[in-house]
Amino acid sequence: MELLYLWINRSDYSCIKQQEFNFSPIYKFKVDDLKTPRSLSCEKKGNINIFNSCKVNNKIKNITAVVGSNGAGKTTLLSFIAKNVCSPKFNNGSRYEKNDANDYEHEKSIYVFIEDEKLIVYYNLEEEITCKVDVLPVEIYWNNGENTIKQLSEVRKQLIVYVSNSSFVPESLLGYSKNDETYNVNLHPRSMNLVSSKFYKAIFGKIGLDDIKENDDGFAWVIKKNRDDKKFQELLDIQYYQYLLENRISDFVGNFKCEIYVYFDSIINLIKRQYHDDFKIIKENDDKSKEDKSAKAPSKDTPSELRKTYYEKIAEFEKYCCFTKIKDIRRKNITVVLYVNLLFEVFFSDANFRLPKIDFNESLYEQLKGLLPSDKYEAYLEDIKKIDDILDESPMYKNLIDNPDDLACSYLKVVNKGNTNFYNHIRDMFKERKSFVLRYIRVKNLEMSSGERAMQNMFSRLVLMPDFDEIMGIRKEKEKEKLEYTSKLFLIDEIDLYAHPEWQRKIMDQLISTINKIEKENPVQIVISSHSPFILSDFPRQNTIYMNRRDGGTVVEDSDSHKESFDANIYTLLKEAFFLENGAVGEFAKKKIYEVYKELEEKEPSDNAPKSKENEHQLIIDMIGDEFVRHAMQQSFDRRYRKIPQVIHKEVPQNIDELQKLKKQLENSLDAVNKMLGGG
Repeated sequence: MELLYLWINRSDYSCIKQQEFNFSPIYKFKVDDLKTPRSLSCEKKGNINIFNSCKVNNKIKNITAVVGSNGAGKTTLLSFIAKNVCSPKFNNGSRYEKNDANDYEHEKSIYVFIEDEKLIVYYNLEEEITCKVDVLPVEIYWNNGENTIKQLSEVRKQLIVYVSNSSFVPESLLGYSKNDETYNVNLHPRSMNLVSSKFYKAIFGKIGLDDIKENDDGFAWVIKKNRDDKKFQELLDIQYYQYLLENRISDFVGNFKCEIYVYFDSIINLIKRQYHDDFKIIKENDDKSKEDKSAKAPSKDTPSELRKTYYEKIAEFEKYCCFTKIKDIRRKNITVVLYVNLLFEVFFSDANFRLPKIDFNESLYEQLKGLLPSDKYEAYLEDIKKIDDILDESPMYKNLIDNPDDLACSYLKVVNKGNTNFYNHIRDMFKERKSFVLRYIRVKNLEMSSGERAMQNMFSRLVLMPDFDEIMGIRKEKEKEKLEYTSKLFLIDEIDLYAHPEWQRKIMDQLISTINKIEKENPVQIVISSHSPFILSDFPRQNTIYMNRRDGGTVVEDSDSHKESFDANIYTLLKEAFFLENGAVGEFAKKKIYEVYKELEEKEPSDNAPKSKENEHQLIIDMIGDEFVRHAMQQSFDRRYRKIPQVIHKEVPQNIDELQKLKKQLENSLDAVNKMLGGG
């Protein structure tokens, strides 16, 4: 299913009022009256859709760019599409009538989709509209509370994914929701904690609304408390690097770290950190009891029985294990932490388990194999052994000094790009979501610039999408309720945010390549918003929605009224698509140059004019980067200060191409001169 057209009566905060949006380069829809639509017509245009090529495995049906001036409503448009609401007007009594009417005004809309060579028109206007469409068969749903039995979300059958690197997103796009057969997923800085939470719940076998409780097996509650979106992003980065390696991609937007540093959290340290205050109270109460056995601790200071058990078990386990030896072994092999975590989990969970004598200088795997009380723990042991063998190929991090008691020392495995076994293994564990190792693995050396991090976050989250149904429990819901979305709609807001111009130039090519590689089942439609002329140069004007801010409201301009944007130069795009009516020069520079120009064009200087002013004018003119603007300013300077005019010597172009190039350069530069010098 592909969205072709949308008419919006009034968006949230009334940013967009009674405007229509065409997303297809092939079909152009139009209502007879933007304020009160009574009919909808369609014209089939003689264009091609360059994003829906005939290449093998191409899943992209269409891509649309939304561009325009600041405040025109680009983010508002994308969030309106993502909200997926087109409800009829309800009257629930006088108390709520005004509120219902207001909500309805913000939901009143007309949608047109195409699926299986058939148009689907869905709207919730109070009056029926006439569809004057004969290009394809049409199926109409008029949702006025009486004439339709299907909601928009049931008709769409889509997975709608809103993606952004911005933290400033509408409140309605903070989470994940499911209505009928349409699912809404939001991937941005404020929503990733939800995805992270779902992932770590899935590791412990919790699906859907099942939540982790403090007394769940495997220290699930403590681990989940210590796993936020930033730690989850470490796993996504590994996933993304594996994708790059598997597809042999070297030229990409981002930064593939040549080396990453891997280590594992100690469960005992996590528990101590989580219950630090409780353990302090327990120790104080124990000390008081030893001093005076009749003393009784206040009830408000008494931690729960579970936390007392943690304290006692850890104390007993630390007596059994020589942690000085464990520290020494960790300097050579960090996976000893995983073996100790497993041993402590068995000791804590199984009252009948007796800790065996362990020689930490010998193979822990061989010593524990066959001693663990259940197949589950034996499977965990095998899980540890696999990562142990894989990391054996990688060296330990070299500290400047080697002192296990020095906090400046780090004990990590250095994994480089050549260790594909590591990346493949983490990918496999990530997909299965049953791994003991994934509970504790951590990664360092992923620090990047803000631009690098933004790009890697976005693309690593897109690469996550094939696993998303499983992580979020969507697949279980679909199987249980026999639901099935048939397409995906990606809404990528401000795709160029934080990106260097060179990355902006490449980003669409990488996006198309990534989607076609990761998407195996469903057709995909993409709508992006951008402020970048480099990105827009990848879009024909028929694939572009131009939004302008005029008289306090949004106006959607006809794409045919704009110059062609595909492969257009940056100056044309800045003026045509982003409405830079005052040129493409910084406002401060423009004002400063104009200020000097006015001074130069004033009355002739007197003989005693300060020499410093003349020097200042010349220095400013020398700073000007545009050759032709600088030359024009220099002429004014020479006239004012009675200098001999400078002559610019240039070689005469030798062929037609050079002449055409010079002509274009002159046109652009003269336009810049007029903009700068023609008025403030």
